[in-house]
Amino acid sequence: MKTLAPAFLAWRQLVYSKVRFFVALAGIAFAVTLMLVQVGFLDALVTSAATFHLVFDADIVLVDASYNHLKSTRHFSRRYLLQTLGHEGVESVKPFYIGEARWRNPWNHGTEGILVVGIDPDKVTLNVPGIVNQSDLLKKTNVVLFDLASQAKYGPIPAEIKDGRTVAVEVNGQKVSVEGLFKTQKTFYNDGNLVTSDANFLRLFPGRTPGAIDVGLVKLKPGADPARVKALLSREFEGVLKVMTKAEAVNGEKGYWKTKSVIGFIFNLGAVMGFIVGLIIVYQILFSDVQDHLAEYATLKAIGYSDIFLFLVVLYESAILAVLGFVPGWIVSVLMYDHTARSTSLPIGMTLERGLQTLLVTVVMCAISGCIALREIKNADPADIF
Repeated sequence: MKTLAPAFLAWRQLVYSKVRFFVALAGIAFAVTLMLVQVGFLDALVTSAATFHLVFDADIVLVDASYNHLKSTRHFSRRYLLQTLGHEGVESVKPFYIGEARWRNPWNHGTEGILVVGIDPDKVTLNVPGIVNQSDLLKKTNVVLFDLASQAKYGPIPAEIKDGRTVAVEVNGQKVSVEGLFKTQKTFYNDGNLVTSDANFLRLFPGRTPGAIDVGLVKLKPGADPARVKALLSREFEGVLKVMTKAEAVNGEKGYWKTKSVIGFIFNLGAVMGFIVGLIIVYQILFSDVQDHLAEYATLKAIGYSDIFLFLVVLYESAILAVLGFVPGWIVSVLMYDHTARSTSLPIGMTLERGLQTLLVTVVMCAISGCIALREIKNADPADIF
């Protein structure tokens, strides 16, 4: 008599009402899309925030002790950076300057904010081909390189440079020449980037002094242990500087925007709301299904099927809905990622890890809904129904 398989019975019950089945899949797909989009956008934003950290030519990064993120970093004395040269294992040190300036568009004469980075042209601190192979240009007075990832509102700079023309612009009221191009990842917190020499940077920011730097980049000798050097420097500069390995600097920048910023809160909340929406949708579907087949469940109990068997039926329904609903949600998310990447140049794309994590969350979401709906089966008493 007991020949029914719970998975087979679960499938037959789900497809019995095809309209309800496809509505359920659409609801789960919507929840999956919402979760993937929120998480994907957040990861893209925090990755873009670490654009410069990812290309630092350094093993150890020094910043002010109050450091939270690059755009709000406080200056510290360059002498601390030079002190690190006295430590065994340190090969070289490089200062890094960063500041926000006003760019005057030479075509429409409008002004826009733009991020300016200052580096030593003899010790290039950024592993970006367009910067490294054009470092000689940076040795010229009042010359800057323009980021191809910058928005079009700064004017047709890339086209002019590619045509062999030099573009004269005003930055912070100073005349500068754009003579080269480079490309970084798009960042969400600024619309454009310039790179210039440290000497030119200080001309653009006359309120800054050469001894006040934003980031210190330390290169170690081959074979030196970054963890050991970091520990030594941390003890020496305790309370004054924050000492990080390059990986820690990247993860710290991402972590700030992901967990401590308003942006991180909003996107994380959106992902949670997607989970809750899916939970409610699946529960309503499973609850309705159980209610519609309560007599059948009671009959199965009357002829000897255990509560565990019936519970398995509902859990199998949850698993089927989770997997089949995940697929269209994943496809829609991939398409949205692709469109967003092409439209904004943000580093967004589907990863295997994110897909598997979201599938697991979807299965858990549906399983929770199924467990809540199981109460109705437990209360299905054959004597009451018949």
